[in-house]
Amino acid sequence: TLIVVTSDHAHVMSFSGYPIRGDDILAGDMVSNMDNISYTTISYANGPSAELNFTVRRDPQKADLKSDTYRYPSLVKLHAETHGGDDVGVFARGPYAHLFVGVYEQNVIPLTMGYAGDFGPTAKSSTQEEVVIVRQAVSAAPYFLPASFLTLCVALFVKLM
Repeated sequence: TLIVVTSDHAHVMSFSGYPIRGDDILAGDMVSNMDNISYTTISYANGPSAELNFTVRRDPQKADLKSDTYRYPSLVKLHAETHGGDDVGVFARGPYAHLFVGVYEQNVIPLTMGYAGDFGPTAKSSTQEEVVIVRQAVSAAPYFLPASFLTLCVALFVKLM
């Protein structure tokens, strides 16, 4: 059985500054060398906590950072924080797990799973090298993979023969 674990997206959360190992990333104990106001290790590129009109940053040390209602700083005002364009991790165990090493475009993951399980558009019907087959199938794509196929691939435990 091949087990593949991944996610479909990242978020626009970032880690700021150089926190000391072991520091609480939810605390606001680092201080900016530009305005001498503390800041949190965690911040967001967008979200509901952005200031539309401000002259001075809010000092997180004056807020209850442990409160369930505290919102970490964001740059762009939106109703909610959005997905980001970061790479996501792919972890695999079992037969053909060696095909899941590195960074991938999202469409490569289900195609590689299909190749490993011998189903879908990348089923093993050639004697070429494994990786070459998968890469050709992905780069040849003006074809469309239905969302149901992608969902099936992500949720499936592939039983190899």
